[in-house]
Amino acid sequence: TRTLKTVLLGRRRHFCSSTFAGESDSNSAIELIVVRHGETEWNRDLRVQGVTDVPLNDKGRLQAEACAAALAHLSSTTSIYSSQMSRASDTARAIAAVLSSTSSSSAIPVSTHGALNEWNLGVLEGLVKQEASERYPADWDVFSQWANPLTLQSTIGISKGESMEDVRTRVVSYLESLVAKYCSNKPGSSSPIVVVTHGGVLGQLLRHVLVAQYPKEQQNDIRTKLSGSNSLESSYRRPQNACITRFAIDLHNKEWKILEWATTSHLEGDAAPIDTNYNAGVQNTPQ
Repeated sequence: TRTLKTVLLGRRRHFCSSTFAGESDSNSAIELIVVRHGETEWNRDLRVQGVTDVPLNDKGRLQAEACAAALAHLSSTTSIYSSQMSRASDTARAIAAVLSSTSSSSAIPVSTHGALNEWNLGVLEGLVKQEASERYPADWDVFSQWANPLTLQSTIGISKGESMEDVRTRVVSYLESLVAKYCSNKPGSSSPIVVVTHGGVLGQLLRHVLVAQYPKEQQNDIRTKLSGSNSLESSYRRPQNACITRFAIDLHNKEWKILEWATTSHLEGDAAPIDTNYNAGVQNTPQ
């Protein structure tokens, strides 16, 4: 049975041909690199996006190029997947273009899928923070928990939208099936999978790794232990635009681990992301 101590930050990378340290030879572990898309004007305006298709702005395109440069070391056989939203798929294509430029073979395609789309935020979409919180306070209260892995509101749906649990279930199911197919088709591969998606999705992947992947009867104890940790907020900060996160997934045990969380060290100067700390009174929308 998995315990809280198996969720570790900074574990070494593992691929289809490797296993987690100290575990049996499952030959089923792979690295998943999850990139949040670059900035949009709605991100800058504090306007809720959800599944509304808002394109990258100039800074977002610069951030996409910075992500591509940060991942340029990856193999040209890397598979790239994206949300259907243009802000994500355009970020993914920037990464694919750089990886393809290092290959003598054909260009790397970007596969889009609705399972990777942002959290459907229903009645909140298109509204700025003040409008949304005043018109739909209950929905806003749920939405404001998007990056809180210890939330108890994960099953409450946004009006005319989804719940956090809806998002977690569809994304985790799709990614695990993707990893299974990848390991079956490319046994022994050392290439990770790259996925470009959204802040709300990353928030639910964090909740999955820290809490929701464990049996329900253990989750309250896990929340209690994590809530008493002084390092929780600093270790798992809110994912900013164009951040890069690395997971390792072991299909044998259906176990996820975080290798690196929401790093932005590749984003400097004009590409530096805006702060997402809502409590400090600045931008907080996860899309």
